[in-house]
This record gives sequence, C-alpha cells and structure tokens, in this order.
Amino acid sequence: MVKQNGCGTIASRIGHLSLLDRVYQMVDDPSTNSIISWSQSGKSFIVWDPLEFSRDLLERIFSHHDFSLFIQKLNHFGFRKVDSSEQWEFADDEFVKGEPERVGNIYRRLDSDSDSDAKPSVTRLKTMKTVVMKRKIKPTVDNKTMKRVEMKKKIKLRVNNKKASKAVGDQLQGLRI
Repeated sequence: MVKQNGCGTIASRIGHLSLLDRVYQMVDDPSTNSIISWSQSGKSFIVWDPLEFSRDLLERIFSHHDFSLFIQKLNHFGFRKVDSSEQWEFADDEFVKGEPERVGNIYRRLDSDSDSDAKPSVTRLKTMKTVVMKRKIKPTVDNKTMKRVEMKKKIKLRVNNKKASKAVGDQLQGLRI
C-alpha cells in the first residue's frame, strides 16, 4: 500500500508532472521500495511486485491498472527490459538515480523507430524532437496559406457577384426603357 507522508500521497504530489517525471518520482519514493525501487547501480529500476504495483500505484498515478500498458509506454520512450534480471527491471541511459533533470533528455520515439531494437542516441532523440517540432509548425503555415487562398477566392467571388449584379441591373434597365 502507498504510504502518506507530510506532503500527501504520491498521486497528489505528482499529478501535474509528465509520465516520465511521475515514474521517476514513484521509483525515487522510499515509501514504495517494496513495490518499485532503484536497482543497486541506480541506472535502472525494478518493479518488485507487479500485482501490487498495478493495483496500488498505477491506478492512483496513471488512471489505469494495466501493467502491460505501462510497459508499452516505457517502450515508446526507448526503455529496455534488463535481460539479466529475473525481475521486471527497466533501464534508459538518461533515467538515473539522483539525476532527475536528465529525464528531460528522454523523448518519445517516432513510429519509424519502434521497429528497431536499438535505442536511439540522445543526439538522435534531439533530432527527432526537432522533426516533431517542425511537423507541428508546418500545419500552422498551411493554415495561414489556406486562409489567404480562401480570402482571395471570397474577394474574387464578390467582384464577380458585383459584375453579375451590374450586368443584370443593366439588362433590367434596358427592359424598362
């Protein structure tokens, strides 16, 4: 069970953090060491009791209790299961005990990287972040361009409507005489 200290439960303290920040806080919290904790090296973390982890921690922190979904999310960020361990042990070069600021160097992998077993380097991840940022900017540019095109079409349509109205008006004028 998750213990409370003077700051409240883990969930209340870390509800506003990103997924990886929340995982880091959970691993780093001494009150959860029987369920999840750092490995001896501090370069990976171990889920000691997946059932209790799913029931008591996942539900409170991630709004689900599916351990396989948790693993899938870790995989999306490039975490790897430590093969030599009989436990559920996960590692990432940037997920290190005592260095929470390094979590910011971990980025979600692009779909094209999910097929490869090799973990992308930090440089590769930063490049991927730049690509993602460019993709986010591009629709904004396209939207502006589309709005300009639509505005030009509306202006042209108004001009054509005025010409047509004038022509119809002239024809009606000719019939009245």
